[in-house]
Amino acid sequence: MGKILKVSQPGIEINNEEGDSSRKGLVPVPKAINQHTERKIMLRTRMTALFLLTAIAAMCIVPAMGEPKAAEHWKITGMKVKMFSQEDGELSDVDVMNVITSSANAPLHPILVVVEVSGNPDPSNGFKVQLTAKEKGKQIFIKANATSFASNGDKFYVPFWIDGYRCEPVVLTARVVGQRPASTMTKTIKFDCSE
Repeated sequence: MGKILKVSQPGIEINNEEGDSSRKGLVPVPKAINQHTERKIMLRTRMTALFLLTAIAAMCIVPAMGEPKAAEHWKITGMKVKMFSQEDGELSDVDVMNVITSSANAPLHPILVVVEVSGNPDPSNGFKVQLTAKEKGKQIFIKANATSFASNGDKFYVPFWIDGYRCEPVVLTARVVGQRPASTMTKTIKFDCSE
């Protein structure tokens, strides 16, 4: 006599040998149903194996990829100041070590501040270069530039134009915002309007 298969309903037994119903309450099961059931079991086994292989492969690949690379930090490495002459349209270098004097009747002209930055000028990193100018402790200028400037090797330059006429010392502070620690540089331009 063949093996007896049980189903979920209580009191019903199914014989897996076709045509053998010699015992009371047994129902013959055609071989086609058994083959169908075997195919389903094989398919489930293959799907489970495929899922496990995929999961194992993913666990191996993700650590190999590593952490995303952090954005390269910027460092402020220089600051140049140039004074603009409205008489001849020329820019002249300002020596921060000297006092720059002018008459009260002819105060000094607007200035161009060029900040030198070391690092990759990738605009996607979210960094900005900010310049602040103070005169007698009062803020007279603040601006942040998000850069997409081309670099010369590992350096690039960020310009800031400060309008107005200067008769008092101006404290310039350049800093990189959007990164920690922030890189900063401060210079004082000693303007003076004599009598």
